[in-house]
Amino acid sequence: MKALVYAALALIFLSSVSLAVEKADSGGDAGLVVLISSIMVAAFAAIPILFILLWLVFAVFILAVLVFWVFMLVDCIKRNFETENEKILWILILVLTHWIGAIIYYFMVKRKRG
Repeated sequence: MKALVYAALALIFLSSVSLAVEKADSGGDAGLVVLISSIMVAAFAAIPILFILLWLVFAVFILAVLVFWVFMLVDCIKRNFETENEKILWILILVLTHWIGAIIYYFMVKRKRG
């Protein structure tokens, strides 16, 4: 698959160069066409790299959210609440709502009570 993509990019580049040569023969501005075709080839070649970088940023974000959720769950389990029912309720909220529950728990319990 990768070889097919590179072959397509080479075909695009070669066709743009042949177009530039044709334009040069007819008195057109060949330099601009070659420049534009080079930019197109570079942009197509950068797409897989950008996809990998975007995936890595997304993976780091997901990992950070997971770590935050685990910290809030551990804090909830260790914290001494006024009643045992309140503790069970917060654990259920954290387990069932995941990161949204962790954010709610952070602002309503952890940040408020210290």
